[in-house]
Amino acid sequence: FAPWCGHSQDLAPAWERLGKEFRTSNNNGKEEYPSLIAEVDCAKYEVWCVKGLDITSFPTLLYGDPSHSGVFLEEYKSI
Repeated sequence: FAPWCGHSQDLAPAWERLGKEFRTSNNNGKEEYPSLIAEVDCAKYEVWCVKGLDITSFPTLLYGDPSHSGVFLEEYKSI
């Protein structure tokens, strides 16, 4: 996301809800996250976003298989 981007700002409340829905508690009452829901400030980490992940527009949604070794992310493309 980019903090100056209106579309990123519009997505923020839904993104927060998604993170809360994926949060679970284990038997000890400790919160766990079986799936990674995260955001990256691409204004702050521009080199990583642009050169590392080839992000050119905001917001960009990426997904991946956490069982895959290394960083394996694909861009979500709506139909």
